[in-house]
Amino acid sequence: MDGLPAGYRPNFGVCLINSHDQVFVVSRLNVPGAWQMPQGSIEDDEEPKLAAIRKLREETGVVSAEIIAEVPSWLTYDFPPAVKAKVNRLWGGEWHGQAQKWFLMRLTRDDDSEINLGNGEADMEFAEWKWSNPEEVIEQAVDYKRPTYEQVMRAFQPYFNSSGLWTKWQGRAAQYASSSDQILDTQMTHPLKLKILDTQMTHPLKLKTDSQPHNTTTTCLFLQSSSSILRLNRDRYNLALCKDR
Repeated sequence: MDGLPAGYRPNFGVCLINSHDQVFVVSRLNVPGAWQMPQGSIEDDEEPKLAAIRKLREETGVVSAEIIAEVPSWLTYDFPPAVKAKVNRLWGGEWHGQAQKWFLMRLTRDDDSEINLGNGEADMEFAEWKWSNPEEVIEQAVDYKRPTYEQVMRAFQPYFNSSGLWTKWQGRAAQYASSSDQILDTQMTHPLKLKILDTQMTHPLKLKTDSQPHNTTTTCLFLQSSSSILRLNRDRYNLALCKDR
């Protein structure tokens, strides 16, 4: 498979969201208390996209979903020693971990009636399912998958379209609440200049930053309203967004 890192088992991941931008997660029968997004192995000569559609149907019963985005590169995670020994005995290999192709899929039904973890198409692996907010998906995952989940949420965050969404960005939290007058990121303590790249807001915004340049590490932050996305390309800074009345 093109670009597959050596020593990593090919795998896919599915970030399935509903109309409220909640993420579908399941708990494994053998790992109680931990929640994960659906994932699975890719068969020889199988396209990762087709594997994701097939496995989602087999393990959850979901067929009414469309792929709206994918992470172009493989994302990897390493197994902890105990997990590595167990899965390599099971799979008969010497894998460092898994390399995953991730797909963002949106449920096209208005209800959850298709979801059935025990539909009989595959051996039952999951005990429960639920819808979670994006930041909860990261927090509820097993430790060794969290960095990958953070990458997945960063990659797919522009496609989430509801207001009041909490989002993680490089381990820092920023909140946009459409009913609030102010958003303040209090953890970015080294402010720098702010450049607005793309905005189509229906109400005016005031942008306030402190001075004191710190460094030139550039990242992106996506803050959302119910009508549009404000995309900020910024160096580290203290940010407050205030709606004009």
